[in-house]
Amino acid sequence: MLAILTVRKPLGYRVMLLLLIILSACSRNMDIPGPTLVTQIQFKENLITVAVGKSAELKVLHSPSELNPPDYDWSVSDANVVRVENGIVYGLKAGETEVSVSAQYLGLSARIKIRVVPAAPVPVESVSLNLQQINVPVAEGARLVSRILPANATDQQVVWSSADPQIADVDEGIVLGIKEGTTTISVTTADGQKTAACQVRVTPIQVHRIILSTTRLALLKEQKYTLATTVLPNEAKDKSLKWNSSNVSVATVDQQGEVMAKGKGTAFIWAVSVSNPRAQAACQVMVE
Repeated sequence: MLAILTVRKPLGYRVMLLLLIILSACSRNMDIPGPTLVTQIQFKENLITVAVGKSAELKVLHSPSELNPPDYDWSVSDANVVRVENGIVYGLKAGETEVSVSAQYLGLSARIKIRVVPAAPVPVESVSLNLQQINVPVAEGARLVSRILPANATDQQVVWSSADPQIADVDEGIVLGIKEGTTTISVTTADGQKTAACQVRVTPIQVHRIILSTTRLALLKEQKYTLATTVLPNEAKDKSLKWNSSNVSVATVDQQGEVMAKGKGTAFIWAVSVSNPRAQAACQVMVE
């Protein structure tokens, strides 16, 4: 572009030079082309492989490369095989599918094939039990819990066994006492390489409940009363009881359950199972 400068009055050399530089710069800027849009997008690879439970980044190339990349929309042909979020693909199950990307407002798109393979198996390093020794009454049960390490080991299956099923048997970690004695319950990993054990002592059938002939008794001083008892279950081997009084100045009790009124007031007479102290019964005694 040719610029013509008309000077009516003499100008200084410096002013004249400055005007020429400005006009020259304007002329060059008018020759620069306007901004260019992205005309093509494509994936860097045609196929990528990802394992189940793993992820990979999908790289998209655009042309002209010197421009900023456009905004992308993502989609997948089979959402059961992979999931894609912001260019990151996650393997869900073994199989093949395609992931598509499109440039917003430009009408450009590209596809890539995704192959999902099974995850590499994680071997079992150890197996353990929550208890190493337990007591289980006859006809009662207890639960053992196994733990495999590492927690993400591929095969979490275990096999349970009893060294003597006639003493105690086991099913999915539930130990059942059969008869008095001692045996060992074992848990083994499915590959048979790791084992843990618990020693089980089967004890006689325990007392679960004590029923007294009365739970409320009024006596005069020096009066006696013998409390009758029913101990359940009938199959319990040791039905012996221990008796005691909460206030011996009011009432005492001997080990046959005979209560003796001693002084005015209130006391509680307790019957406690010797074989199972959790089994208890009480009678309130009021002495006039």
